[in-house]
Amino acid sequence: LFSGEKQKDVVKDLTTKLKMSEATQRTLQVIAEGKRLNALPLILDRLNVLMLEAADVFPLKVDTAVSLSVDQREKIENKFSKLLGRKVQANYNMDEKLIGGVRVTAGNRTFDGSLSGWLSAVQEELVAN
Repeated sequence: LFSGEKQKDVVKDLTTKLKMSEATQRTLQVIAEGKRLNALPLILDRLNVLMLEAADVFPLKVDTAVSLSVDQREKIENKFSKLLGRKVQANYNMDEKLIGGVRVTAGNRTFDGSLSGWLSAVQEELVAN
């Protein structure tokens, strides 16, 4: 929507109005100058992972078909904390395609306890036989 120069101006105005630190303002200016503002969500996700790793906390991505209660979330987090031997921080996302259950991604491993995952496994087994 904005030209490169206009993007830098908008970033400067926003960071000033939001009273962000000088370091944050400079970082966002560099990202704007490089015309990479569209990559900001990926940059923030990666920074979050690095901060969690530095604090010895393992990030989890939890996809659910329905909203979970606080108790259900605590059970998932406790289970994976024991499994991984570290504290965990879970990020919850709704995905109606799962039909039911949960799918948890921890690093490069995915634990699929969803109904759609089970149905896919059954389909693969039937096709293989």
